[in-house]
Amino acid sequence: MKKSEKKTNKLAAYLLGLLFCIVFAQLAFASQEDLISMDGCVAQGVFVGGGHCHYNADYLDLRNNVSSFSFSVDFDKPFSNMDNQTYIVPMLTTMSLTNFASYINVCIDGARGSKIHAIDVYIDEEKNVDNYGVKSMDNCFGGGMIFEGNQGPVNYLFAEPGLHKVKVVLATQNNGTCGKIVKEFDVIVLHPVLSIDGSSSQIVSFREGETDQTIYLTWSITNLGTSTAVLKEIQATGCGAGLECSFPGFGSLSVDPDHTIILIEEVKLTNPATASFANEIGIKLNYTDLFEANDLWKEPNKPIFVPVLFSEKQGFHVELVGGEQNFCIGKDGRLGGTGPGDVPHILFKWSWSDISTNTCDREEVTDLDFVYCDPAQFSIELLKRLNRINRLAKQEDIAGAQALQNFQAYLIGDAFNEDFRKDFDYYYTQTAFLEASWYNSSETPWDLYFVDEQALQFAPEAISSGLYNVQIEFEFEDEDFDFFYIQDQTTLTAKIKVRLTKLRDPLIANSLYNLPFNGEVGLQARPGEASPERTGYGLGFNGAELKVNEFNPGFFITTKGNGEKTVSTSFEQDFGNLNVLDRGIILSIANDASSIKFSPSTATPVIMKINSSGERTDGYYFVRSQNQLLSSPASYMALWTGFASTPMSCANFDNSALYYRWHDSQSFNVPNIVDEPSYGFSWEEIPQENRQAQLYLQSVFYTPLDSGMSLEGSTSDTELISPSAVNTIPLNYKTMQSTLEGVFGLIEENYVCVSFEEDAVEFWWNPQKIVSELEDVKANTILEESICAVEGQVR
Repeated sequence: MKKSEKKTNKLAAYLLGLLFCIVFAQLAFASQEDLISMDGCVAQGVFVGGGHCHYNADYLDLRNNVSSFSFSVDFDKPFSNMDNQTYIVPMLTTMSLTNFASYINVCIDGARGSKIHAIDVYIDEEKNVDNYGVKSMDNCFGGGMIFEGNQGPVNYLFAEPGLHKVKVVLATQNNGTCGKIVKEFDVIVLHPVLSIDGSSSQIVSFREGETDQTIYLTWSITNLGTSTAVLKEIQATGCGAGLECSFPGFGSLSVDPDHTIILIEEVKLTNPATASFANEIGIKLNYTDLFEANDLWKEPNKPIFVPVLFSEKQGFHVELVGGEQNFCIGKDGRLGGTGPGDVPHILFKWSWSDISTNTCDREEVTDLDFVYCDPAQFSIELLKRLNRINRLAKQEDIAGAQALQNFQAYLIGDAFNEDFRKDFDYYYTQTAFLEASWYNSSETPWDLYFVDEQALQFAPEAISSGLYNVQIEFEFEDEDFDFFYIQDQTTLTAKIKVRLTKLRDPLIANSLYNLPFNGEVGLQARPGEASPERTGYGLGFNGAELKVNEFNPGFFITTKGNGEKTVSTSFEQDFGNLNVLDRGIILSIANDASSIKFSPSTATPVIMKINSSGERTDGYYFVRSQNQLLSSPASYMALWTGFASTPMSCANFDNSALYYRWHDSQSFNVPNIVDEPSYGFSWEEIPQENRQAQLYLQSVFYTPLDSGMSLEGSTSDTELISPSAVNTIPLNYKTMQSTLEGVFGLIEENYVCVSFEEDAVEFWWNPQKIVSELEDVKANTILEESICAVEGQVR
């Protein structure tokens, strides 16, 4: 027999069987609206319930077969029923299947058999109830069956949110013929999942009698789940001990999925004790789901640290000791965050090898290791995904290829316009062409897609910063996942659309998330261009050249040029600004992303030991740069904190409270000064009992990179100590790279802090971390009993 005849006979048999199934289904289920499908009306060589089935039409009597398989679906919590096809319920809802109606299958001779049949229940393709069967009554040769009602219940608890597929199967065997009746429906479990993040820690300072100070903390409430959350109650935690907390104007609120609301907490200082203390302020949020079926509670990911600092006279003392530090106190008492959790989610790399198929992705709800990608970085990820999809499809792994088509990504606002795509293609084929040879190879010329706005489309082309759902859609001319036809010339055989749907804005308003650097893309003139120009996308720079990262494929230095946004850049290395006016600040980026001020510096911790020798004591020093003594642009040079004294028991020479972040002053009419200008402290009329005492102060000096500056004492009563030297102190202890990328590594190591000011996000040296480098020096040079253990020290 010819192959074509075999095919014809098989097709005829298939059509006959299909027709038989349709007729059977129409006769048996015409009156049952809730029956969804009939699967396997006549099957050959199939085992169901232990019986071997074969095709034999002589044994079937359709006129005497009656099927009325049905049951009730009930839930123990409120739900919505959409045409018996979809049920919407809250989390932790139990589904009960009850009241199964009778199913009768009659033999040809009219008798009834005693075969066992089964009801199986599948949840998301997994069998949860197996062989829920009932033996029929009576017997007959060949085994007809009856299933009588009022059996059950079958229960299942839904403990995972999302869409669940439920399938109830009645499997039968009658006279060697297999039958299977299937009823399917959906259960959507809606559930809110809240994430609570607090603002930066804040400091409250007061003097005796001051009780009416107020600070405001912010809490960001984000719904990461699938259902609206209804907020019912907020309980403040960590208050008391002189702090009174409230939420002005709070009422019933709702948070939709993928949305964020801001709650303001008012913290008032009331009747504080006469000592410093610290509280970890938090909240407990009571909420429910859209059905009001579950009573839920949530606390923040971490509390907000609030040091309350008491000043008896002019200064107050707070010491950071023990535990993992995640906040720091900077210039003018500002608070900032530090450590791995405060590193901005930015990647200053643009090479193919540094970006993978998921670099920009949101992997899971609780994922904190993510980065916001600019168009150049996202385009590399996208092209790698497309190339991976192509390779998987050629390996016949279609499921793996399809899995790469939908994902969520964090993106920096910019445009994927024609000029960007041409600049991208020019840079990565002319300058970085060795990194990804497959991008423009003869077998996979993805570059042809990237520069063709009809073959590859971004929808929309221009976006703002935030989290996006990304759907890669294909329209193929011939076979699925066939992207190229290559003969004499390459033909693109697909249309690709990258659909970008915004889910939310960045949860933290960091101006870095609005700066699409795009590496060196567009910073080189293409053939035919008179000068480099980013038309309608990216950043243009006006001012100083800033080194963004260390040399590697994809490194660049900001240069003058055009862009959709113009950023003013400045590079600061003036000693007075670094050490005094903008003390400790390394990087400042305007909130509107209009300017970047980069001030890399060196931080050196210093101890000044002052020895009293009579009724008057002077502790002074000077700063030398080569042969020149430096003056301050202000009336002081540094801020000092006392940490030890003997025998005054944590007091200055005049028995006043130890200085805390107290500025020194320039010397005027101070006797026996070695060099001018000098800066420090003087005490007159020292009590008799303190005239042979010692006082220890500590500070940090910030100097330009590679400055060669040093610190020396100006009076005989002054000794200077650092981790690496005594008396003459080179100001070069902790240095940094002169790159923007280098700042991030210092945050992770707790050396640099981040704070969000009124008009800028600022990065600054962490003075507490720098000063901690003096611990070994203190242990070797200062008696332990002399070091102050101030009551209420901040831990």
